[in-house]
Amino acid sequence: MLAFAGGCASSRVPATANLTLSPQDRNEVRALAHYAQGLIYEDTDARFSKRVLEEYARAAELAPGHHRLNAKAATGYLLNGHPDAAITLLERSCRELPNSWLARIDLATAYQFVGNLDAAIRAFQLAARLEPDRVPVFMTIANLQFDAGADTDALKTLDEALRSGAERNNVRAMAYSRGLRLIEENKADRALLCFRFVVRNTENQRGQIYSLIGDMFESLKLIDQARQCYTWATQERPPLPQAFVKLAMLEFDTNPETAIHILDNAHAALPDDVLIPLAKGQILSSQGRYSEAIPAYTLVADLHKRQPELNVPTVFYLYYGAAYERSGDYTRAEQVFEECLRRYPDTHEVQNYLAYMWAERDVNLQRAFDLITQALQHAPENGAYLDTLGWVYFRLGNFQEALKAIQSAAQFEPDDPTITAHLGDVWSALGNRAQAIQYWRESYHLDDQNAAVAAKLEAHGVDLKAILHETAIEARTPAPAGMP
Repeated sequence: MLAFAGGCASSRVPATANLTLSPQDRNEVRALAHYAQGLIYEDTDARFSKRVLEEYARAAELAPGHHRLNAKAATGYLLNGHPDAAITLLERSCRELPNSWLARIDLATAYQFVGNLDAAIRAFQLAARLEPDRVPVFMTIANLQFDAGADTDALKTLDEALRSGAERNNVRAMAYSRGLRLIEENKADRALLCFRFVVRNTENQRGQIYSLIGDMFESLKLIDQARQCYTWATQERPPLPQAFVKLAMLEFDTNPETAIHILDNAHAALPDDVLIPLAKGQILSSQGRYSEAIPAYTLVADLHKRQPELNVPTVFYLYYGAAYERSGDYTRAEQVFEECLRRYPDTHEVQNYLAYMWAERDVNLQRAFDLITQALQHAPENGAYLDTLGWVYFRLGNFQEALKAIQSAAQFEPDDPTITAHLGDVWSALGNRAQAIQYWRESYHLDDQNAAVAAKLEAHGVDLKAILHETAIEARTPAPAGMP
């Protein structure tokens, strides 16, 4: 029995043990009881009803070192319109648990809830120092800084996020999304900062990305921002040829000489690129400076000869040959066009141009007819091509076929002064003076700079000043109601 008693006694609490709970233990037990009662009330009452809130608040008062209890009570205070009480609880929780990143996050969220963004940012920054996985916290801070208009601080925070973790794509995506939102808010300069952050923190093809962002700004008519992006693209290494061209085209509308200067500098930096001299030739041609355009186009042709693999667009030959033709060098124009057709036999734009050039000069008419017939197989409803066909017929003396072709052209291009003048020429050849004068008048009405049409009208006794007077009256007369 003793042994048994002794054995039994050995498993019991010694008589000297103190079973009395400490005040702290009692408070924690009571806090858990209140917390449990709050959970029960959540099932029976509305969530965060008055009784629920009272239970959680008592639990938090009894156990201030338990952040979960403080957070529950604080949430109830926030949802019941007592933000000061909520923040007081969460600030106490941070004091009791100085190393708890979660306590800082909840306090920051409460500040954010009540609109105190500065305090929220500070609390999130403290949380970021305590949280090993800092990137999401940094991104939250940056969003708040953007909302407050502190873009420079926000981008510095995103730089910290990039240094702190591997989520580079998420950080860049956030900056890009913010840039898009700022554009929607008509804050293009702020958006530009975000986009530049994205590109600056991208390893490859930065020039292309700057150029694409510039395209977006340009499409939105945000020209200053587009110009800045294109400029950055030209400053990358290697510089992006397309960016020089886009930048030049932006300048062309207001300052063509600046555009040409940009392209000259670009050619010096990238002497083997074909886009740059091609763009220069197009700018000069558009100004009627065809003789100056020829050297630029010749650079393209020489590059293509040395590097046949270069991707030279077929339209280059159209511009190059046209520059020679407009400069009066028909032999070189023919050579350029023929070279194009040897390389690219189905280039219908060149087929049409060469055919019309020959028809105008009244030479090689049979070959001209063959070329324009081929061109029309590609574009049977092209008014310019139909006019060329009619003009070739006219030069061949087949006036009836010429009339049919040019009348078809006029159906597709009813207000083209050249087509209209050609109708006058055909009717004149057919002996219908009245119809001829009518179409010549209409052509002069559309283009009073056409000296050939003016001479024909004057030769038939038509008062050109009267036509110009009619044009001026029509320009001042508003359209009747219901008309476009």
